[in-house]
Amino acid sequence: MDDKKAPTRPLALDFDGNEEVTRSSATQLRCGNRSSAAIGTAIDTRVSRCYSENGGSDIERGVIMNYGRELLKGNTDSLLLCLISRQPTYGYQIVKELQKRSNGYFQFKEGTLYPALHRLERDNLITGKWQILPNGQQRRYYYITENGKQVLAKRLATWQDFSTAVKAVIQTETM
Repeated sequence: MDDKKAPTRPLALDFDGNEEVTRSSATQLRCGNRSSAAIGTAIDTRVSRCYSENGGSDIERGVIMNYGRELLKGNTDSLLLCLISRQPTYGYQIVKELQKRSNGYFQFKEGTLYPALHRLERDNLITGKWQILPNGQQRRYYYITENGKQVLAKRLATWQDFSTAVKAVIQTETM
């Protein structure tokens, strides 16, 4: 029998809660071996993929997956507001920009994106306007409202405070 361990492949959640296999990186958490030193400054939604396919129990995996979903639910609106605040944008462009800026970590699907955009629009944080492209096709662009800018500023300040506090607690324990 070969004593070599099969290479582990971290699993990530897409935004509809489905598991997707991704490659590991040096900054990724590995909860399967409980290496708290690996946490460092990686305090963000990467937690949803901090377990490995071959590590951790089903209960641990479920807890981490649920935790990742909760982190996502709590931050989706802020991510969208942040992107839309930079420039007016449309749905597909949002998906691609989130994927690009997160190095492939964020992979929104229509079932997550459009309900969130509709909610932000209903709450007067963004506004959507149809525009006709040169080829005659229509595309809905989203713009942040003044109210949306204020809400985003408050959320970013809260996130910075929270992130700083979490990092302080974790870094103290890992030293």
